[in-house]
Amino acid sequence: MQVLTKRHLYNRQIANHYNKDPFAILQTSRDAALHQLKLARGNTPINTLVDVAVGTANSFTDTEESFHVKNYIGNDISPAMLDIAEDAFPRMTRLCHNAADVHKYLSTEYADVIYMHFVMSYVGDYRKLLTNIKPLLRDDGLISITTSTYQSLPELQDLIETYLPPIHARTKDDYGVPSSREQLVEDLETLGYEVVAQETLKIPLIFRHFREFWNYAYKCGWHIKHKVPVIGEPFNWIVFRLLIAFLQARYPAFRFPQEYTADVAVVLAQKKG
Repeated sequence: MQVLTKRHLYNRQIANHYNKDPFAILQTSRDAALHQLKLARGNTPINTLVDVAVGTANSFTDTEESFHVKNYIGNDISPAMLDIAEDAFPRMTRLCHNAADVHKYLSTEYADVIYMHFVMSYVGDYRKLLTNIKPLLRDDGLISITTSTYQSLPELQDLIETYLPPIHARTKDDYGVPSSREQLVEDLETLGYEVVAQETLKIPLIFRHFREFWNYAYKCGWHIKHKVPVIGEPFNWIVFRLLIAFLQARYPAFRFPQEYTADVAVVLAQKKG
């Protein structure tokens, strides 16, 4: 069994599958975040937009249709992901760092808007990230956040850790995401942001069979913390699948289909001058 870092896992297994978005969580949340930004800014041009976890640059492509943006800065931990992003959106200037370190490489009061979409669960303490990137925003600059919340994680995470090799025992704080949208709003206000818009999306996840669940958990990056055990192909997969078949035959909790709801907080906040 191999152990891969987050960067290697993204390069090897996730980058080429990232745009599949099987339950439309990414696109649905991007649409909601962009709607909030339109209401807040109207037709005001954006001089500099920074995405601290740009993925394959879909966020920039969506934004381009609604705003005139002069400078796009895209950061991601994965060089392979950034290669795809550059091919899709050549106007982007790339950075390749952990999201929590982006503030070290950009000037203060640099950005009109910062995207922080589905990155909180990968940075440990999201409050520290919010603190670090605040100086990058110009006065009255906006931060757009989309994130899962702990409210929707326990049942799904129980399923994931039932089927996939657990990394270690986790507590609520280990997930790195806010307990709820309300908690995120409270944290933002404590850190000196003014919340402009907020909503919670409830997106159904239906896994019809085990392989569908497996593909989602690994290829879409759900089961990433710091280091992730990866079962090799094909021999280990066959042995592991036989074990799962045995458990499914004996225990109802291991049977499919299984249905969950993902709570996604979508929040737009403004830096107080």
